[in-house]
Amino acid sequence: MTRCMNITRSVANFGQNLGMASVAEGVESEEIADGLKAMGVRLAQGYHFSRPLPLELAIDYAARCEAAASARNSLSA
Repeated sequence: MTRCMNITRSVANFGQNLGMASVAEGVESEEIADGLKAMGVRLAQGYHFSRPLPLELAIDYAARCEAAASARNSLSA
């Protein structure tokens, strides 16, 4: 395991042990996202998910993501 991965795992574990959510930044590939998931990291941001957006587009993007998540979690037919 690389030093960077060791540090990332330690920070993730530290937050989890304190009951705090943490956000992984700079996620640029699916491989990195998968590695973070394997470490228990649940929140991330970076170019893998979206390029930087102006405020108006970011609000629209967040609303669409929330609607999609709500639809996935809905128990209605």
